[in-house]
Amino acid sequence: MQTGDSDLAELSTPAITALQWDRAEMGRHAAQMLLDRVTGRTTEPPRCVRVPVSLVVRESCRPPRQANAG
Repeated sequence: MQTGDSDLAELSTPAITALQWDRAEMGRHAAQMLLDRVTGRTTEPPRCVRVPVSLVVRESCRPPRQANAG
């Protein structure tokens, strides 16, 4: 599994399961936080911003193995 979906994840064999998020939204948050910091609009400590993620299940994931019935 990888974080950040890419074309390579889909093209590899087996295709790799990945976490996917809106990179443009993440970039907007980062740019706004940076601009706020360098222009002095904020002096608050750094903060955590959460963006929605989704799981893109591909061939690298399979159902769990069945336990042997004893």
